[in-house]
Formats: sequence, structure tokens, C-alpha cells
Amino acid sequence: HSTIVFFEQNQIVNNKSGAHFNNLTPIPAALGSVNYYGPFHNFAGAALYNAIDAKFQAAQFINVGVADNSGIFEVYKPNNSVNAGAFNNLADGSFMLRHSVTYSGSILNNTGIFNNDGNFTTESFTKFINNGTFNRTQPGGKTLVNTGTFINNNTLYDADGSSTTNNGVWGGNSIFHEGSFINAGTLNPGDDGIGTYHFNNAYTHQNTANANFEIGGSTNYDRVTAGAAINLNGGTLNINFVNGYAPTTDEDYSIMTAASGVSGTFTTVNFPADYQDHMKVTYLPNAVVVNYSTTTLSTNDVDMVKNEFQLFPNPASKSFQLKTPTGFKFRSLKIVAVNGKILKQFSSTQNSYNISNLAKGVYFVLIEGSASQKLKLIKH
Repeated sequence: HSTIVFFEQNQIVNNKSGAHFNNLTPIPAALGSVNYYGPFHNFAGAALYNAIDAKFQAAQFINVGVADNSGIFEVYKPNNSVNAGAFNNLADGSFMLRHSVTYSGSILNNTGIFNNDGNFTTESFTKFINNGTFNRTQPGGKTLVNTGTFINNNTLYDADGSSTTNNGVWGGNSIFHEGSFINAGTLNPGDDGIGTYHFNNAYTHQNTANANFEIGGSTNYDRVTAGAAINLNGGTLNINFVNGYAPTTDEDYSIMTAASGVSGTFTTVNFPADYQDHMKVTYLPNAVVVNYSTTTLSTNDVDMVKNEFQLFPNPASKSFQLKTPTGFKFRSLKIVAVNGKILKQFSSTQNSYNISNLAKGVYFVLIEGSASQKLKLIKH
């Protein structure tokens, strides 16, 4: 076994096409640089140490051992790179998944443990796929910025709850994603196929962002769930039917749910062209619901009746009545708690709606039909 040490101004440069560098022993890089343009394999039982002020550049990088980075670590080339061992990007480290003008980009698939205590960046045309555990252990001031594609199909852990910024494409079927998430790019829950992306904390959708949801059945559709709030600051929502699905009955798809409530709306909503006259979005206190109706929805009708719904008496103690506009076609009435839980549901009109078993407090009444309306009800 041997050790190779790179001191300041020292370099190993391999420009030979098709060359491989296989590491079976510890390689510390101290204040020097490694410019390696062939595949680098760090085998099980081996270790790579990239020190402060050092730079490690490689094309395909396969790590089954241990790699510690305190300097600059760059990976680029279209060939798949894999971390199946332990990669530690330490506090002074900077990890970059680079896009070379020569290549279409890099792909790094993490199936092991990727510990990030420094700055982490993916550039345009690059892709980081997390099928293992991605630990963000960095203190405040460090950043995780995605301008390429980041797919999280497992666990993304954040020690201090700092935010992640997406300026590219983010997706996957997450099991765990800690830390606030700011989306200024594109969100694809499920990524390749229908799935669910779970944020443990808040999700913020900026006005430049897109959220793409696929619907393949009455219960088979993309979902985003948040353990805190979902904040919609405009942006675009795109809905598409997939796998030959075509709804034939009235359906409600709860595409987004938030434990601490939903605020704001999307500025633009795009439905499938053949269905846009039958679909709308309803913003509930804790959910965003896409509604499909077999009856054609009229924007003019919605505007006309917008302010003509009335609950009386309100406040009420035992029951209330509902006044609806002339020509309104009733579909359902739901009484919802402020946390978004549906407490009562009526599928036909009633002379009066019994609320005697509800506790005193504030509720929302959601009326659906040829138009929709949300009204506040106070129970005494």
C-alpha cells in the first residue's frame, strides 16, 4: 500500500482519453490540485482526502470507500457517477456537479451516504439523483442551490432547518425532506411517473416557478405534502392526464396538502386542452384541490353568482340555511375545520343543515356545483 501526497503547486494531470485511475489506498491532497480527466474509482476500504485550498477535478467518479472534501471537488462528464460509500463535503468544502461545454452534463447517483457541510451546487444540464441519504449538516450561511436537476427518492436531512433553493428542476418520491424549500424553477413530484413528494417543513412557490402534476386515475395522481405551510406566491400550475386516463364522473384531486395551511394562489393554471371547460382549482384552508365536473363550467356564471351565496342565521347554534343564486346547480356542501379536516358533507340540498354536534368555533362552508364558493360560518 502507498500514499500519494500533493503539496502546494503540485498537480497530477491525466489527459489521456479512456484512462482509469483506481484508488485502493488513502490519497490526501494538501494544498495542491488533481486534474483528472478519466474515470476515478475509490474502492471499498480506500480513502480520498481533499484538503483546504486543494482542488480535485474528475470526470466519472465512483466512490465505494470514504471521501472527505475540505477543498473544491468538481465532477463532470455525461457518464454516470456513483456514490455508494460515504462522501463527506466538510465545512470548508465546496462540491460542484459541473457542466462542461464539451459534454452534455454530469449525472451523479447517490445510493450511499452523502454528507454535505459546505456549499453544494448543481449546474445547468447536470443531474444529482439521491436514492440514499443526503445529509445537510452545514451551519448557517452555507447554501444548497440547484440549477440543474435534483431527484430525491429517499432522504434529505437538514440539521439546522435552513432552506434549499431550486432554480432548475426538482422532483422524486421523497421519504423525508427536512428544511424549508424555495422553488423558483420547476417541481415534478414523482419525476418519472406518478408519485408523492413530501416536505417536512414549508414549501414556497415563487412567481417564476412551475409545478407539474400528472393525474392517472381518481386516486392515482401526483401529490405534494408539507409538514408546515404551503405558500403560493403566484407562478404556474400545470395539470396533465396520463396513462390514457379520462375522467367520466365528477372527481376531486387533492394535489397539495399542508399541515399549517395554504396561503396564496397560482397566477396561471393550465389544464388539458380537451378538459379546460370542466376543470377548476379550489383553494381550501389546508389543501389545493383540482376539481373535474362532467358539467361544463362557465366563467361568466361563476362571476355572476360570486357574491350571491348566503348562510343564515350566521352565527348559528343548531342549524343554518343556504341561499344560492338563481340557476345554480348544486353538487355538494362541505363543512371544514380551520385545519382543513372535512367534518360534514352533504351531496343533496337540505332545507337546513344540522350543526348541533359541532363544537363552538369558526368553520368554513364549501359549496360546489355550477359555481363554487367558500363562506365562513360561526357556531355559537
